Amino acid sequence: FLPAWYSTIYLAPHNYHRVHSPVAGVLKKISYIPGDLWPVNPGFLKKIPGLFCSNERLVFEIQTTNYGKIYVAMVGAMNVGRIQTDFAPDLVTNLKERIQYYNDLTITVKSVDRPVGQGDELGTFMLGSTVIIVGEKGFQVPMSLDKKDCYHPIKLGASLQI
Repeated sequence: FLPAWYSTIYLAPHNYHRVHSPVAGVLKKISYIPGDLWPVNPGFLKKIPGLFCSNERLVFEIQTTNYGKIYVAMVGAMNVGRIQTDFAPDLVTNLKERIQYYNDLTITVKSVDRPVGQGDELGTFMLGSTVIIVGEKGFQVPMSLDKKDCYHPIKLGASLQI
């Protein structure tokens, strides 16, 4: 997998906590990747290298018809380790037992193979956190997510174009 582009969307505690598909396509699979629950605010991002790669994640793989494959990663954080999705209700993140013993770092992959429309809900954070959208090499970007350091609010139903 070679990423062609990505966009990071930080959700503060006061923001909307539901995550929606940025594109229409087929949700192929959901991967649960256990990990740490570091805070994801800008201060901690500077202090902890690779924070998004070490924190707990729920990753949605969506195959589009016209653009290629896209990944939407919901990244858990301190006080936000609980992530839910109706596509895999039995997939439970932030288990007390796992945190207490921290010895089960097994990645769980669920095959889904269900259509999703642009704007369909993928999952919910139990508080704010971070969403990372990644397009694989060859993905034709139908939205302008390629500008760096562009901070502006994104509202439900609004285009992700900058």
